[in-house]
This record gives sequence, structure tokens and C-alpha cells, in this order.
Amino acid sequence: MSSKVVFEVGAIASAVARAARVAPSKGMAFDKAAGVLIEGDPDSKYQITVRATDIEVGYLERLTPNEIETDEKFFWRIPSGVFAGLLSSLPPSSTVEMTEHKGTLYIVCGKVKAKLQTIRGEGDSLGALYWEPFDGEDLSEIAGLATKITQVSWACDKQTVPFSGVHMNGTHLIATDKYKLVRVPCPLALEHSITAPLDAVSPILAKFDDVRLGVEGGLLQIEIDEYTQITSTVFGNEYPNVERAMRTDYPHSFMIEKAALAEAVGRMLALMGRTERYPVVNLTIKPDDAALDLRLEVPVLGEMQDELEITGASGPETTLSFSPDYITNCLQHVGSSVVTIAYDPDKTTSAVLFTDGLGFEAWIMPRRPGGGS
Repeated sequence: MSSKVVFEVGAIASAVARAARVAPSKGMAFDKAAGVLIEGDPDSKYQITVRATDIEVGYLERLTPNEIETDEKFFWRIPSGVFAGLLSSLPPSSTVEMTEHKGTLYIVCGKVKAKLQTIRGEGDSLGALYWEPFDGEDLSEIAGLATKITQVSWACDKQTVPFSGVHMNGTHLIATDKYKLVRVPCPLALEHSITAPLDAVSPILAKFDDVRLGVEGGLLQIEIDEYTQITSTVFGNEYPNVERAMRTDYPHSFMIEKAALAEAVGRMLALMGRTERYPVVNLTIKPDDAALDLRLEVPVLGEMQDELEITGASGPETTLSFSPDYITNCLQHVGSSVVTIAYDPDKTTSAVLFTDGLGFEAWIMPRRPGGGS
């Protein structure tokens, strides 16, 4: 039996790209749930459902195609990276015809023709890739949740549970990898604190604002709109007490334009290129001059210095050393044009606080002079 579907390229390419962000690329999850799953059902409201999962996080998006021809419900399981890459190369305003026959997906868009082998063998068992859409009636609408998850998820540990998750305690969202700790206010009606691995879907959520959220049967449920749903396992591990690391009583602080600092550090990273594995940028606070000196040295290659204007500084001249990508990643999620940096000149290897006056707080561990954390 063959099945054929005609899509607007922009619609199917966007859905597959988002699903591919969740689809696993290696490891046990890849063995169990590789690929993007497309379900076609001519009798359903939307007719096409796109799914992917890395076992912990699941993504589901429903589409109505331009045309569908099939005698019965069908499932196409397609390698995610290749499929997403191919669709992204097609003109988004055009249409694309996809026909599956005996394990081969034939793709035609104008004069462009391609064919992909679907995932077969053991992959014929849909397993973890298939999950029913949840009923979103009992979910709570949360203003700005997607943005808030994006603001903290960059600080997650990519490997270690529960630090690979975003922690929700009912008042704040929190993430940490032990070297950086981020908190943003986010009131949620939860029976108890939960931690969920949302880093994988943060780029997807970044394109949306208000979403609906709930917890059911050990799963975090997020509904972006009537077409799009995300599920995530909830870690059983107890999240460490990080409140004691959230110091706010720093003796000194200064304010600086976010864009100016980001551009200065970005230029230094451009100088570094790939020649230095563990670069260190030194920030010297000069209260008497109302200035911040930046300095990056790359052995063999050279060095770069810059000076920026600051306000509100007091106390002695102090030098703090950081991994530059910590600073640039932090500044990407600051919500205002000015960032306040608070520090203790007597403890230059203790966490430094970055705040934006809008609730975003990031504690970043400096590097020890000469390298190391």
C-alpha cells in the first residue's frame, strides 16, 4: 500500500525541524526512538501528526496538509537529521509531495526529487515514539513560562541528573551546573517542587510566550497551542538545596550597558577562535575611573584589551576572571539594557551576581587566576 501527502513546505519543514531538536542522535535513546514519526489519519481533525522523543522529552505537532491520499492510517519513521536538513533546503512558499512505498519515502518539490529510506527492522515497532495527545483542559495558563524556561535552561548541566533539569519550586525556576546558578520568578500552582529536563525544548519554547502547563502521572505536560504539545518526565531525584548559594548581600556592585559588555567579550572570543580551549577574560573594576578594563591573552596568538564605562562602582580596584562564554550566555538572557554586577573584593573566587532589575539573577563562579574554576 502506498500513501501520499502534499504539504506547504514552510509548515512541514518547521514542524520537522522542531521535532528533530528533540529526536536523539546517539546512545540508548537513539536505539529506542531514533527518527521523526509522521502519522497520517485521513479521518482525524488534523490528518497529520509529527512526533519525536528522546525518551525523557516528547514533542507532538498536528498539521492539516494540502492533500492526503491513503486507504488507512499510516506511520512513516524517518531519520530526523537528514529529513529536517532536506526540508529546510526547499523554498518555504512552495509545496512538497511525499509518497511512501515499500519503505522508501519519495519527495518531490518542483524539479527537486529525493528519496529517503524509512527506519525499518526493529524500528517497525513504534515503541516510545508513539504517545497519545493529552487532554489540555485541566492545564493552567502561565504567562511568559516559555521565556522563563529559556532564561534558566542554559545553566543546566548537560549530563548529570538532576542538574540536567529545570527546577520548579512554585515561586521560581532554577537551573545550575554547580558553576553557574540562575533563578527567575515564576509562580506555579504545584503540589510539590518538580525538576524536568527542559533544556532540549528550550529553543522550541523560545519562539512562544504564554503556554499551558500541568503535571499528570509523573509527566510534565506543556501545551503551546491546540496543535503543539510537549511532555517531559519528572526526575525522582531530590533537587539539592541551592538557596544557600543565592547570596544577595554583596558589599559592592556596578552597572554596565549589556550590549557594550556583550560586544566587547564577543570580540575577544573572535580573537581566540579555536586556539585556546579554556580561555579566561579578566575584568578589572576601577571605581575611581568609572571604568571596566577587559583583557584576554591567548598564548602564541596575542592579546586584546578594552575599556568600558560603568556607573555606581565603589570600593577598591578589583579583578575578576571568567570563562568568557559564561558572560555571553548570561547576557543573552538579561531582560533589560543594563546589567548590575555585584561582587565581594575580598572573595574574588566566590560567585558573582548578575541581575537585570526584572527578576533575572545569575550567580557565576569566577575562574582562578591562571586558570581553573
